[in-house]
Amino acid sequence: LEQRGFVGCARHFIECVQNQTVPETAGEQALLAQRIVEKLWRDAISE
Repeated sequence: LEQRGFVGCARHFIECVQNQTVPETAGEQALLAQRIVEKLWRDAISE
């Protein structure tokens, strides 16, 4: 997670679960963003 810059997001999510609060970003949005970043990363490696 740290290598891809998602440590803060993961910490925020864990804190929300612990505190029973709503995360700033919906899970669906986070998943979509993760898929986009991974595709960009794969495309950059293959060039």
